Amino acid sequence: MDAASERARFRDAVDRLRQSCGYSMDEVAQEFGVSLNLAHRWRAETGRHKPRAGWESILAGMAERGAAANRERADGAERLAAELRDKDH
Repeated sequence: MDAASERARFRDAVDRLRQSCGYSMDEVAQEFGVSLNLAHRWRAETGRHKPRAGWESILAGMAERGAAANRERADGAERLAAELRDKDH
């Protein structure tokens, strides 16, 4: 895959992640900064290169965390709706 196609795939994945999980561009950028900082820290502490996660792995981790948070919000909303219905009767 050429560089332009790879950039387009990345942009599409980030857009889909932001739409489905509500992440901001700052949150996405921060995640990549944290990932790179961890790799540098690993190298400083061990003297070895840590295998760098590809951008797909980083975004997949964010999507998994976002999906879990969405499920928790949905569960909370369902509990609230049930409580309100119970009090209405």
